[in-house]
Amino acid sequence: MRKSKWKWALLGGALVIIIMYGIELTTTGIERVYGPLADNEAAPVAIVQDEEAGLIPQKEESPQSELEQKVEELEQELQRVKQLAAMEDTAPVQNGNEHLPGIPREVYEPAVNKVADSTAGLLQSVSSGGIRFIVSLFDSVTE
Repeated sequence: MRKSKWKWALLGGALVIIIMYGIELTTTGIERVYGPLADNEAAPVAIVQDEEAGLIPQKEESPQSELEQKVEELEQELQRVKQLAAMEDTAPVQNGNEHLPGIPREVYEPAVNKVADSTAGLLQSVSSGGIRFIVSLFDSVTE
């Protein structure tokens, strides 16, 4: 009976740690995709002293506006790249590999995509093996 209590206490503690770790991973993943969950704080206010009127509270520039500027710059760059790509498709190719209408171009998968796919498969197999190991460990503790 005494040994059983320690097994259940160990199993309960391990489950609490795993659940807390899972909650933390989920929260950081959601925040990475959608941004912070609780954004109830107002923008910081700086007090600027004006010579004529005295103290004037002004909102400081938040990091969000910096992000918006970067997004705007990237969108402009994307438009430029699209224009260059459109000009390249309409311009005749100088090296003799001109695309003939009605004949599809051969599309090759970039090496980066191949490496990413193989890495994803490796990580998936490692994680499933790790999960099986942990399950067998808990199974042996509870028996």
